[in-house]
Amino acid sequence: MNISPISLAFKKTKEQKRAALLTYTVAGDISKKKSLEILNSISKNVDICEIGFPHNTPIADGGQIHFPIFL
Repeated sequence: MNISPISLAFKKTKEQKRAALLTYTVAGDISKKKSLEILNSISKNVDICEIGFPHNTPIADGGQIHFPIFL
């Protein structure tokens, strides 16, 4: 039985008796380089980071598919 990375993150924080830190950032916000700098700067302190993909279609803001990145 495989346990998802999300479940593992919550299990880890529960064992450590602390809240999980989940963040969200938009890929390419300002620039690709700046996005990578942001992710690198938070990677040691965050349990789960969700990265959104920008779009320019207002109706696309409905049922989105996100690809979580686990740091």
